[in-house]
Amino acid sequence: MRYRIAQANLANHLPPPPAHILDVGGGNGLDVLPLAQQGYTITLVDYSIRMLEHAQREAAKTHINTQFTYIQSDVHHLTEAVGNKAFDVMLCHNILQYLDDADQVLVQLSTHLKAGGLLSIISPNPDSEAYRPAFQQLDLAAAYDQLDTKTSYAKTFQATVRRYTSEELQQWLGAAQCAVIVRYGIRCLCDYLPDNERKTDPAFLANLERLELELRHRYPYYLLARFLHLIAQKDGQG
Repeated sequence: MRYRIAQANLANHLPPPPAHILDVGGGNGLDVLPLAQQGYTITLVDYSIRMLEHAQREAAKTHINTQFTYIQSDVHHLTEAVGNKAFDVMLCHNILQYLDDADQVLVQLSTHLKAGGLLSIISPNPDSEAYRPAFQQLDLAAAYDQLDTKTSYAKTFQATVRRYTSEELQQWLGAAQCAVIVRYGIRCLCDYLPDNERKTDPAFLANLERLELELRHRYPYYLLARFLHLIAQKDGQG
């Protein structure tokens, strides 16, 4: 669902194909595979060769590998990886929270974005943290503890997760010569519903997604979504 909602958000703003999209930390390519099918040119960067190989296999299934360039690199070595190339669109989805220098990384990313280009950022929404323990576990003490907590630990990636606010991200984007043109929410309800078994029912899931697609841009619902989605534009004309 996260990917489908992100696609719906992006669809409102992307330039037409074959615009060149750079997906930084794109993993197995789930964000950009649908875009390649629409005719976009994709450069997929990730530090994990296994993730990149998975993306290659998925792209091969629909015969769109020729639209991809795969690069193994982490975000801190992006300039070494892509040289002086500049892109029409850049995706930075769910990676900033793992970085303690996200402000500096955004400045670096901006140097590889064309004037007037778009930068898409998805990051966990700090304002959502208290809702999951409160609604899913009915653990009000745990929910209270989340209110002023600035970090957590992701066991899956064995990494510290930083809770950057929308205001912080917008400030850093401004320093990177990018202005936010819209904020969306991703999963305004899904993560707070306690009955996970219901979410496996196709009919229920379809109705949930229909509702999520409507709430993602409606005030004030998007403010409490599990993920915040900012789309920014670099200063200047492309």
